[in-house]
Amino acid sequence: MNRASQYGLYALLLATVLLVSACGIKPKDLSAPEGSDPNGFPRNYPQE
Repeated sequence: MNRASQYGLYALLLATVLLVSACGIKPKDLSAPEGSDPNGFPRNYPQE
């Protein structure tokens, strides 16, 4: 195996690992932080 194909194989392996690790586990929903007003989360516009 020559050096160029070896580097290509390493690059492919690295790209695969990064792609799989980027998936991650995402939460189903987000809840308000403790101590905050549960009715005001998230607030898109300032309330007057």
